[in-house]
Amino acid sequence: RAAGMDGDPVPGLAAFIRAHSGGSWVDKEWLRKHNIDRQSRWQRDSVEILSHIANPDVRAIAQELTDGRFYYARVAAVVDAGVQPVYSLRVDTDDHSFITNGFVSHNTEARLTPLAMEMLREIDEETVDFIPNYDGRVQEPTVLPSRFPNLLANGSGGIAVGMATNMPPHNLRELAEAVFWCLDNYEADEETTLAAVTERVKGPDFPTYGLIVGSQGIHDAYTTGRGSIRMRGVVEVEEDARGRSLL
Repeated sequence: RAAGMDGDPVPGLAAFIRAHSGGSWVDKEWLRKHNIDRQSRWQRDSVEILSHIANPDVRAIAQELTDGRFYYARVAAVVDAGVQPVYSLRVDTDDHSFITNGFVSHNTEARLTPLAMEMLREIDEETVDFIPNYDGRVQEPTVLPSRFPNLLANGSGGIAVGMATNMPPHNLRELAEAVFWCLDNYEADEETTLAAVTERVKGPDFPTYGLIVGSQGIHDAYTTGRGSIRMRGVVEVEEDARGRSLL
């Protein structure tokens, strides 16, 4: 059974703080003598408790765990349910996979690919503006300091794999050539720039392996911002072990 949320202790918090708080002997003795693991105590005396914790990392962790976003309750019983069908999911990660404990529950973390990391590089060096997040607790970037044209490469806003989209995906190598040209010729007028870009970017690069039929729709999209692109599917015919045709 769980007590009210305010009365639930945060598992392991008091021991963690006492072991890593740093500071003077007086502060450590105060932390040892006082109850510092219950939500209700933190809601009432958080300023006083934090004043006795010298380690800034420990203060940050304690504040995260006691700010009312998490619910802590003991497990009443663990019952063997026998063999059950499950959904198997594998994630490329070295640690923190499917953690379930008093601090973190049901979170799965995965490493970003090297290219995805390029979207975040130098984000902590004042390269972009930050604003308060939805509840004002932390700051979040208005944009990412991406070092490659992700918006053009991956597309943006639409239906499925480009059935309708505000911006279709494009080939990264072609985009890089166009970006380099624009940087080297930043004083070129709009008409010249458009001609140079379309010479290097032949058209959208859809992930469905279909063939684009005709180029008028591409030209319309790049010159007016609106265009319709027709695609033709490609079918490969293979034979199975019995000689039957497979599409």
